[in-house]
Amino acid sequence: MIFRNILEKKPLEINDIVELLSSTEEEMDLLFEYARELRDQTVGNKIYLRATLYLSNICSKNCLFCGLRKENNAIERFSIEENEIESIAQKVITEKYQSLYIETGERQDSKFIDKIDRIVKSIKDESLTDIGITLACGEQKPETYSKWFKSGAHRYILNLETTNDFLYQHITPNDFDHNLDYRKRCLKSLLKIGYQVGSGIMTGIPYQTHEDIATDLKYLADSNIHKFIAGAYIENSSTPLYEENKYLLTQQERMLLSLKCIAIMRIMMPDIAIIPSSSILAMDKLGWQKAINAGANIILPNITPALETSKYDIYNSDNQVQSMSLENISLDQKRNPIAFGEWGDSLRYFAK
Repeated sequence: MIFRNILEKKPLEINDIVELLSSTEEEMDLLFEYARELRDQTVGNKIYLRATLYLSNICSKNCLFCGLRKENNAIERFSIEENEIESIAQKVITEKYQSLYIETGERQDSKFIDKIDRIVKSIKDESLTDIGITLACGEQKPETYSKWFKSGAHRYILNLETTNDFLYQHITPNDFDHNLDYRKRCLKSLLKIGYQVGSGIMTGIPYQTHEDIATDLKYLADSNIHKFIAGAYIENSSTPLYEENKYLLTQQERMLLSLKCIAIMRIMMPDIAIIPSSSILAMDKLGWQKAINAGANIILPNITPALETSKYDIYNSDNQVQSMSLENISLDQKRNPIAFGEWGDSLRYFAK
């Protein structure tokens, strides 16, 4: 009864969120059921698609946990040519994904900025205006975000990973190019410009506590984002953070924390869009279905050409993203039908 009282409490405070994150298996089932029913009542039971294009793995950042980090010489770098984009965008229309999610490593050089701008314009200009465009291209100046927005991108994802200064400095180099306050300012710029903005966190970081995660979720809810992205840390042997494996929860425990975050954010922000990241599926082939059962309503099937997908090695060789095409993902479409041909914009955005 006490646990259910927490579920029904409004608003949830940090100590309430900690209780939910600490839930037993029986309580967790109740948490997921409550969040799932709330989703169905608020945004419906449909699952929306974002066809995912990993455009480039070239990155100027040097985050200590990510396989794409600048100093990782173990991966082969790539950048898909612009002349390949039209056929990829046409596939989005033909297969009724309706929305394209473009993810890259982080770069701020003019060549990269102009390329993204041309790609967005080409998709919108060539009779493909029915495609919704989401970008995940990292930290940029406000004028860059505005430029891409005016060209036709209307959604943007910028994950904070953590809002804790100690943890952020622990998973990134403590230097000018990796600054949590600046990343938070970027998130505010995106909201001010008018994007449908998504952000998220990474559960299972070494030394992370339930209080840290609860504070992260509260921060994102208070920021009034439109989409929440739930991800879990996966250790990569080609990164410096791999040396701290002895401090990690098991992958199953990290994934369960992410699923709990999905349910909690659904309770805190019922009309938000919620997306399980590729890490959840990389950890468990049924991960996205489990995320849907916890309250998520958007998934990111991969449509990147196979050669480039094999080089987008954020995780490690055992946790790759090749199998994340829609036909290889296990989903219960009787319970949660896929909304082919629909954008599935966040209702939260229109309630602002």
